[in-house]
This record gives sequence, C-alpha cells and structure tokens, in this order.
Amino acid sequence: MNYNISVDLKKLKGTFVAELQGKSSSKRCLCIPLSEGSLYEGKKGIYLSMTAYEARVKNFGETHYIKERLTKEQYDAMSEEQRKNIPISGQMKPLDHGAESAEEETHTENPSAQNAGGNYEIHAEGDLPF
Repeated sequence: MNYNISVDLKKLKGTFVAELQGKSSSKRCLCIPLSEGSLYEGKKGIYLSMTAYEARVKNFGETHYIKERLTKEQYDAMSEEQRKNIPISGQMKPLDHGAESAEEETHTENPSAQNAGGNYEIHAEGDLPF
C-alpha cells in the first residue's frame, strides 16, 4: 500500500525560517541545524530519521503519525516529561489511487536541486546559488 506523508519541518528542533540574500536575489529559506535533532550526514547526503506510529484513533483517514526518531542515547537522556512532549511532526494516510495517478503525471524532478552524483553543495556566506 502506498501512503501520502505530510511533515511539518518547522517542528524539528532548532529550525527557523530566514531570508537569505544571494548574488542576484533573496529567498525565504528553511534552516535546520545539523547538530540538532534527528538529522545526520551520511556519505551521499543529509538524512532525516523519522518513525511512523500507528494511530489508535484514525482522524481524517490518517493511519499513522510521525515523530523524529531519536538515538537510544538521546532517548535515555530525556525525562519522561520530555519524551511525552516530542512533537508529532506529521501524519500518513493511504494514497488515494485517483490522486496517485494525477501526482505521477505532474511530478517532475528538478534538475537544479541536485548536482552530479546526487551530492549537495555547501556555500560560504555571500556565495549562494541564487
């Protein structure tokens, strides 16, 4: 079964929105500190680790809710109160087959979003790609 997944990235720890000025324009950007939360840098990219939990009560067709996945060390270092307050960052629900075929027709990969080999680029301040 395929699922629609919706995640509010602003719920990740330390995340903020900022207007960044590049060479020719400014853009509103989502900034997520790599040293916080469940982001980790691998050999080929930066990954977000999440866990989907089956919902006991299924509202609006949603079958699962999504939270950041913590390491055992992070989880063990938290109090029971902190564990209970880990925010729900998203939800999942079965994909509507009518929406699935429409999405496949309109989905195109943005070639400017990746460089060759799928690697990401790090830009120094003032050296942004826009």
